[in-house]
Amino acid sequence: MKCAVVEQSKSPSYPFSWFDWVCMWYPPAWLILFNRHWQHYKPDPDGWRWSEYWLFFLPGGFYLASLIRRLRLAIKHQFAGLDSSSPDSTSTINILLDQPDSDYQRAFREEILRPIVKRYFRAELHNLENLPQSGPLIVALNHAGMCFPWDFLALALLLTEQQPWFVQPLAHPLFFDHPWLNWWLPQGWTKTLGGVRAETESFEAAIAQKTVILYAPESWRGLAKGWNQRYNLATFDTSFVRLSLRYKVPILPVVCIGSEWLHPFATNVQWLARLAKMPMFPISL
Repeated sequence: MKCAVVEQSKSPSYPFSWFDWVCMWYPPAWLILFNRHWQHYKPDPDGWRWSEYWLFFLPGGFYLASLIRRLRLAIKHQFAGLDSSSPDSTSTINILLDQPDSDYQRAFREEILRPIVKRYFRAELHNLENLPQSGPLIVALNHAGMCFPWDFLALALLLTEQQPWFVQPLAHPLFFDHPWLNWWLPQGWTKTLGGVRAETESFEAAIAQKTVILYAPESWRGLAKGWNQRYNLATFDTSFVRLSLRYKVPILPVVCIGSEWLHPFATNVQWLARLAKMPMFPISL
């Protein structure tokens, strides 16, 4: 995957075990790595456990692990006398974690994201002479892949290697609110890593703070493009142009080449997406 431009954490570094290295070199297990890394730095009393992680490697094991986790939490809350209408300590923890954390961002970038982007995707940034020396900026890129937004994360890493920027990706609201993603990933994960909700008010507030915003004008329409639509652009949302003019923030266009190859054998099952209340539901063929 190639992109062309048109302080250490306060906690001890994450200690990679042989199990983590297996997860690192087996892409379906990256979800395990994300959660284990989070649990090293952050409180996660209701998160995944060792016995459940092992099931991820079995066909259909993720669903069995999810069932076991739900039963475990139901029993825990039953004995604790908790119900869905009363707040508990976990809710308090999630509120405290629901804010950007520069220390954790550096730890995740150096310990997890960099090895994946450099060794697995082998992402490169070209035409560095077109990079401005400072922000604020709206970095606009094409979006594809039919999977987790790796083109976003890869570009954010490559940009921070060249400039001391705090790059904030504009993320679909489902990354903040959807119960499935809050179940798969640590709750508050997207916001802690600096994600901005892809809503007009949040976008405008981030632009007003003069930060570097990573934005895909195609939105989820670009991510949902199948292999048969590779190298084509979906309909753009032009709101970023209006905000750029209003706040006098320049737009840096970036072309991401190769993101269509991230998941070429996937198809978007639209009826499942509607059932799950998600903009897309990719299934591997």
